[in-house]
Amino acid sequence: MTAYAYRAVTAEGRLQKGLMTAAHESDLAALLQQQDMELIEARERREKTSTLWVHSALRGEERLLLCSQLCDLLKAGMPFAQALSHVLHATSSVTLRHHLGTLEKHFLAGASITQSFERVPFLFDTVELSILHAGEKNGNLAETFLRLTRHLQEQQAIKKQLRRAVRYPLFLLAVALSVTGFMMTFVVPQLIAFLTSLGTALPPMTRFLIGSASLFSTLWWALPLATMIALLPLMLLRRHHQVIKITTDRLLLSCPVMGALLQKIALSRLMGSFALLIKAGLSLPEALETAAPTCVNAALEAQVIEAKGDLLTGKPLSQAMAALLDRLITQRLIIAEKSGTLEAVLDDIAESYQAQAKESIDAFLGALEPALTLLVGGLLAWIVLAVLGPVYGSLAPLAQGMVAP
Repeated sequence: MTAYAYRAVTAEGRLQKGLMTAAHESDLAALLQQQDMELIEARERREKTSTLWVHSALRGEERLLLCSQLCDLLKAGMPFAQALSHVLHATSSVTLRHHLGTLEKHFLAGASITQSFERVPFLFDTVELSILHAGEKNGNLAETFLRLTRHLQEQQAIKKQLRRAVRYPLFLLAVALSVTGFMMTFVVPQLIAFLTSLGTALPPMTRFLIGSASLFSTLWWALPLATMIALLPLMLLRRHHQVIKITTDRLLLSCPVMGALLQKIALSRLMGSFALLIKAGLSLPEALETAAPTCVNAALEAQVIEAKGDLLTGKPLSQAMAALLDRLITQRLIIAEKSGTLEAVLDDIAESYQAQAKESIDAFLGALEPALTLLVGGLLAWIVLAVLGPVYGSLAPLAQGMVAP
């Protein structure tokens, strides 16, 4: 596909300028003709970008901008083809422009809106495609893109919160590792030479420091290599064996603090997507199956698929998902099923899990920051005490001799 900057004349005789991707110039003319425009001039526009960049997934901000712009244009009564062309010509992102050009070509060739998005896998995931498909069937595209906009806004909010919250702990961890490496590589060896020259017996703490520094200077390269050797086979096994993937993800969920945090984040994503799919018109089993991959955890995803099977056998949603959800949430589902307010309650449950996930993230990172601070302080204190102890011990006899009569 090549990007062309073109000039064309509309059926009303107005001059139209824009940018469109096409296989060649005659293909561009045919695409414009389908929009009631006659090509006047076309120039190939070369972008300073690599093929790998162009064929990469969009950033979250770009996907959010795409949905919000399409929502606004469709609300204003603009046909989808015209709205898509407007967004394509207005965007400054080379990657987004390439994907939208491919999408426009599929749509103008006769594919449906959902089929066009499916053929450009970098734009929407399975949940978003299902919502779009339901909206296209219902004929309310503006409302569909509004739902997608809100869905992406919630995802972006959680990602931004995680990035902001993790930034300082990662900085502290980097400081801890840098200080330890510097001290063990440059400072401690010189101190060891000084302490050895004193000729006094060294305490256990100092001997342990000397052994640690010697081991670090000799085998500093072995830790990252061993980590890579251990993780690479595990990653390959997880990719090719579903049982191993489920088992390792279940072990991850059983970790004391991190497991509960990961489960709450996964359930917030699951219930948010599930509620959105139900509002889009999907049945409970279809919505649950489509939302399952949003857990990003094979063990939880397997439980969701089991719950979908229970729904197909006639069990109510509250009973099918009892093993996944909190007891209080299950009770709310039972009441909603009896009162016929399931759709509204699912929205509330999704918001509740999102709030729990945010609180858990804040609590975890709030505990992580002082823990890392204590780690840095503990390392420095250990090195200082291990060095000053023998120095003080060797100077004490000198001091006693100076004050002796």
